[in-house]
Amino acid sequence: MAQKQLYRYLREGDTLEVDADDEVQVYLMDLTNFRKYQSSQSFFRYGGKITRSPSRIKVPKTGPWYIVVNSSEHRKKPVHYTISFI
Repeated sequence: MAQKQLYRYLREGDTLEVDADDEVQVYLMDLTNFRKYQSSQSFFRYGGKITRSPSRIKVPKTGPWYIVVNSSEHRKKPVHYTISFI
């Protein structure tokens, strides 16, 4: 999978808006779950497969968050997406 990672301090009630031209997976995770994700352990995340654009993910609590965007490496062309914080 092609993967991008972002780190942001977000506030409870903030919303991530994801606009993509094809299917992607978007995960919003705290540090503990991000570390589990990196080490291929079971982890909890907000978000998941995005099949419609725009899609929104609400931030559940204030603090540091990791945002991971995955798309398939087997695609002939890259997926273009934007993430806005509203």
